[in-house]
Amino acid sequence: MNGTLRTSDSLAASCHRQRTARHPRPSLLPHMSTMENVRDLDRLRMAFHDPKLNYFGVSYGTTIGAVYRNVFPNTVRSMVLHGVVDNPARFNDFRRYVVSDAYESNRTMSAMLMACDRAGRSACAFAGGAQSKYDRLTKRLGSTGAGGVDFLQAWLQTVGTALRPRQHVPAERARPAAENLQASTRRCSPPTEEENCGCRS
Repeated sequence: MNGTLRTSDSLAASCHRQRTARHPRPSLLPHMSTMENVRDLDRLRMAFHDPKLNYFGVSYGTTIGAVYRNVFPNTVRSMVLHGVVDNPARFNDFRRYVVSDAYESNRTMSAMLMACDRAGRSACAFAGGAQSKYDRLTKRLGSTGAGGVDFLQAWLQTVGTALRPRQHVPAERARPAAENLQASTRRCSPPTEEENCGCRS
């Protein structure tokens, strides 16, 4: 994890240096913050002549919403925060935040895999011991980088689908992700007898 954080810091510093070298004018970076987003949101509210704000925030949007509510407590009519970010950790202990975020993402993935098994193979190609297949697949890909199928994209697509509000996600959106995961399993990880998915080693 320390290596990931160092890489992120290095990348951010490199981008800033390159941008400054190419465009020596004042940088936009100081204006890209949560407080700037909150102030912009209130300016939008005023531009639409709305006395009170109705707000729906997801993921980082929950941070903006929470800060807005504290900075402008008298201009909120209603607010819904979905998938609330652990802001104390995010601002004060980023390593703890990364660990917490990874843990919650893993819980979401496990819930998706259980739902896949309940739905059966007619609805979810990855059904049939989905959690054990997923565990073997991630272990194999993590150690060798093998696959041939875009497993990372399948993972992001599957978890992203789970995190979106359910009413906005037709079932068809999740099917390609399940098919990618199943194809990856066939290439990378032989099945158990219980799974009986016709994979090849």
